[in-house]
Amino acid sequence: MMKSCLVLVLFPVFISGCCPPKAWTGKNFANYASGKVHLEILQDVFYDNGMMTVHQNLTSDDGTLTRQTIYLNYLTGIQYVLNGDGRCENSSITFTGVGESCIPDNATISKSYIGAGANKIPTTMFRLIGNGFLTYLSVIDNGCVPLMYETTGTLPTGDGLKLTVEYFGVVAVKPDAKIMKMPASCMM
Repeated sequence: MMKSCLVLVLFPVFISGCCPPKAWTGKNFANYASGKVHLEILQDVFYDNGMMTVHQNLTSDDGTLTRQTIYLNYLTGIQYVLNGDGRCENSSITFTGVGESCIPDNATISKSYIGAGANKIPTTMFRLIGNGFLTYLSVIDNGCVPLMYETTGTLPTGDGLKLTVEYFGVVAVKPDAKIMKMPASCMM
Protein backbone atom coordinates (compact mmCIF):
# COMPACT_ATOMS: atom_id res chain seq x y z
CA MET A 1 0.00 0.00 0.00
CA MET A 2 2.81 2.41 0.88
CA LYS A 3 4.50 1.96 -2.50
CA SER A 4 1.40 2.98 -4.47
CA CYS A 5 1.21 6.16 -2.41
CA LEU A 6 4.66 7.16 -3.53
CA VAL A 7 3.97 7.32 -7.21
CA LEU A 8 0.79 9.29 -6.80
CA VAL A 9 2.46 11.96 -4.75
CA LEU A 10 4.86 12.91 -7.47
CA PHE A 11 2.80 13.36 -10.52
CA PRO A 12 0.34 15.85 -11.81
CA VAL A 13 -0.02 15.59 -15.57
CA PHE A 14 1.12 18.57 -17.67
CA ILE A 15 -0.87 19.63 -20.75
CA SER A 16 -1.48 22.39 -23.42
CA GLY A 17 1.41 24.75 -24.25
CA CYS A 18 2.68 24.63 -20.68
CA CYS A 19 5.80 22.46 -20.60
CA PRO A 20 8.04 22.06 -17.55
CA PRO A 21 11.81 22.51 -17.81
CA LYS A 22 13.76 19.49 -19.15
CA ALA A 23 15.74 19.45 -15.89
CA TRP A 24 14.73 20.80 -12.47
CA THR A 25 14.98 20.29 -8.72
CA GLY A 26 12.65 21.25 -5.92
CA LYS A 27 10.83 20.23 -2.77
CA ASN A 28 7.23 19.40 -2.10
CA PHE A 29 4.92 18.64 0.76
CA ALA A 30 2.05 16.23 0.17
CA ASN A 31 -1.00 15.18 2.12
CA TYR A 32 -2.28 11.76 0.98
CA ALA A 33 -5.50 10.02 2.07
CA SER A 34 -6.94 6.74 0.80
CA GLY A 35 -9.07 4.32 2.79
CA LYS A 36 -7.55 4.07 6.26
CA VAL A 37 -4.17 5.40 5.06
CA HIS A 38 -3.27 9.02 5.75
CA LEU A 39 0.27 10.23 5.10
CA GLU A 40 2.16 13.49 5.26
CA ILE A 41 5.08 13.37 2.84
CA LEU A 42 8.09 15.66 2.45
CA GLN A 43 10.08 15.14 -0.75
CA ASP A 44 13.26 16.36 -2.43
CA VAL A 45 12.67 15.97 -6.17
CA PHE A 46 15.31 15.83 -8.94
CA TYR A 47 14.25 15.57 -12.61
CA ASP A 48 16.45 15.24 -15.67
CA ASN A 49 15.05 14.56 -19.14
CA GLY A 50 12.88 11.51 -18.47
CA MET A 51 14.43 10.40 -15.18
CA MET A 52 13.33 11.43 -11.68
CA THR A 53 14.85 10.74 -8.26
CA VAL A 54 12.82 11.45 -5.13
CA HIS A 55 14.09 11.31 -1.53
CA GLN A 56 11.09 11.23 0.77
CA ASN A 57 10.00 11.01 4.38
CA LEU A 58 6.49 9.63 4.92
CA THR A 59 4.79 10.15 8.29
CA SER A 60 1.64 8.18 9.12
CA ASP A 61 -1.10 9.11 11.59
CA ASP A 62 0.52 6.98 14.30
CA GLY A 63 3.81 8.89 13.92
CA THR A 64 5.67 6.15 12.05
CA LEU A 65 8.37 7.64 9.82
CA THR A 66 9.41 5.85 6.62
CA ARG A 67 12.35 7.03 4.53
CA GLN A 68 12.59 6.01 0.89
CA THR A 69 14.25 6.93 -2.37
CA ILE A 70 12.34 6.45 -5.61
CA TYR A 71 13.92 6.27 -9.05
CA LEU A 72 11.45 6.80 -11.89
CA ASN A 73 12.35 6.13 -15.50
CA TYR A 74 9.65 7.63 -17.72
CA LEU A 75 11.42 6.28 -20.82
CA THR A 76 10.87 2.65 -19.72
CA GLY A 77 7.78 3.24 -17.54
CA ILE A 78 9.42 1.56 -14.53
CA GLN A 79 9.94 2.93 -11.01
CA TYR A 80 12.29 1.58 -8.34
CA VAL A 81 11.61 2.11 -4.62
CA LEU A 82 14.66 1.84 -2.35
CA ASN A 83 13.53 1.25 1.22
CA GLY A 84 15.47 2.21 4.35
CA ASP A 85 16.65 -1.39 4.80
CA GLY A 86 18.34 -1.40 1.37
CA ARG A 87 15.66 -3.49 -0.38
CA CYS A 88 14.71 -2.27 -3.83
CA GLU A 89 11.34 -3.06 -5.44
CA ASN A 90 10.27 -2.19 -8.96
CA SER A 91 6.87 -1.69 -10.57
CA SER A 92 5.22 0.08 -13.46
CA ILE A 93 4.64 3.82 -13.26
CA THR A 94 0.85 3.95 -13.31
CA PHE A 95 0.27 7.63 -12.63
CA THR A 96 2.20 10.21 -14.60
CA GLY A 97 2.84 13.83 -13.83
CA VAL A 98 5.22 16.66 -13.16
CA GLY A 99 8.25 16.60 -15.31
CA GLU A 100 7.75 14.26 -18.17
CA SER A 101 5.30 15.93 -20.55
CA CYS A 102 3.40 19.09 -21.43
CA ILE A 103 -0.13 19.88 -20.28
CA PRO A 104 -2.73 18.42 -22.71
CA ASP A 105 -4.87 20.66 -24.88
CA ASN A 106 -8.12 19.42 -23.32
CA ALA A 107 -7.44 21.02 -19.91
CA THR A 108 -9.79 23.72 -18.65
CA ILE A 109 -7.81 26.90 -17.90
CA SER A 110 -8.32 29.59 -15.24
CA LYS A 111 -5.94 32.58 -15.19
CA SER A 112 -5.03 34.26 -11.90
CA TYR A 113 -2.05 35.64 -9.98
CA ILE A 114 -0.22 35.48 -6.65
CA GLY A 115 0.65 38.66 -4.77
CA ALA A 116 -0.59 42.20 -5.25
CA GLY A 117 0.15 45.35 -7.22
CA ALA A 118 3.46 45.55 -9.06
CA ASN A 119 4.63 42.37 -7.29
CA LYS A 120 1.89 40.06 -8.54
CA ILE A 121 2.99 36.95 -10.45
CA PRO A 122 0.75 35.54 -13.22
CA THR A 123 -0.43 31.97 -12.63
CA THR A 124 -2.67 29.46 -14.39
CA MET A 125 -4.80 26.68 -12.94
CA PHE A 126 -5.48 23.67 -15.17
CA ARG A 127 -8.38 21.28 -14.59
CA LEU A 128 -7.74 17.80 -16.00
CA ILE A 129 -9.58 14.51 -16.08
CA GLY A 130 -7.64 11.34 -16.88
CA ASN A 131 -6.91 7.83 -15.66
CA GLY A 132 -9.95 8.05 -13.38
CA PHE A 133 -8.68 11.15 -11.56
CA LEU A 134 -9.89 14.76 -11.42
CA THR A 135 -6.85 17.00 -11.07
CA TYR A 136 -6.25 20.70 -10.49
CA LEU A 137 -2.72 21.94 -11.18
CA SER A 138 -1.60 25.53 -10.56
CA VAL A 139 1.62 26.81 -12.17
CA ILE A 140 3.56 30.06 -12.42
CA ASP A 141 3.11 31.16 -16.03
CA ASN A 142 6.76 32.09 -16.57
CA GLY A 143 8.41 28.68 -16.99
CA CYS A 144 5.37 26.48 -16.21
CA VAL A 145 6.69 26.02 -12.66
CA PRO A 146 4.34 23.93 -10.46
CA LEU A 147 2.84 25.59 -7.36
CA MET A 148 0.07 23.28 -6.19
CA TYR A 149 -1.56 20.08 -7.29
CA GLU A 150 -4.72 18.40 -6.07
CA THR A 151 -6.27 15.18 -7.31
CA THR A 152 -9.16 12.92 -6.36
CA GLY A 153 -10.21 9.60 -7.83
CA THR A 154 -10.28 5.86 -7.38
CA LEU A 155 -7.23 3.60 -7.18
CA PRO A 156 -7.10 0.24 -9.01
CA THR A 157 -7.84 -1.38 -5.61
CA GLY A 158 -11.20 0.45 -5.52
CA ASP A 159 -10.17 2.75 -2.66
CA GLY A 160 -10.82 6.45 -3.06
CA LEU A 161 -7.87 8.84 -3.10
CA LYS A 162 -7.32 12.49 -2.25
CA LEU A 163 -3.89 14.01 -2.69
CA THR A 164 -2.70 17.59 -2.27
CA VAL A 165 0.87 18.61 -3.16
CA GLU A 166 2.51 22.01 -2.57
CA TYR A 167 5.75 22.78 -4.43
CA PHE A 168 8.49 25.13 -3.28
CA GLY A 169 12.07 25.92 -4.19
CA VAL A 170 11.68 24.70 -7.79
CA VAL A 171 14.75 25.63 -9.86
CA ALA A 172 15.38 24.85 -13.54
CA VAL A 173 18.80 23.25 -13.14
CA LYS A 174 20.37 19.91 -14.08
CA PRO A 175 20.67 17.71 -10.95
CA ASP A 176 24.00 16.23 -9.88
CA ALA A 177 24.56 12.93 -11.75
CA LYS A 178 25.31 11.13 -8.45
CA ILE A 179 21.77 11.84 -7.23
CA MET A 180 20.24 10.40 -10.40
CA LYS A 181 22.25 7.14 -10.34
CA MET A 182 20.39 4.08 -9.05
CA PRO A 183 22.23 1.83 -6.59
CA ALA A 184 23.30 -1.65 -7.73
CA SER A 185 20.60 -3.29 -5.57
CA CYS A 186 17.95 -1.78 -7.85
CA MET A 187 19.54 -3.05 -11.06
CA MET A 188 19.29 -6.75 -10.21
